[in-house]
Amino acid sequence: MMVEKNKNEWLEWIKAIVIALLIAFLIRTFLFTSYEVQGESMEPNVFDGERFYCE
Repeated sequence: MMVEKNKNEWLEWIKAIVIALLIAFLIRTFLFTSYEVQGESMEPNVFDGERFYCE
């Protein structure tokens, strides 16, 4: 009986972690996009190598 309870608890943890990773992936993919500035064309506002996030 105790083994079955531990197994169910592990399955619940794994399920929660998978759901959290899926939600994080979807948010990163569809809501926020990371860009890195390459070159000096946007100076003096943004410098080469800086990163920023856009919706």
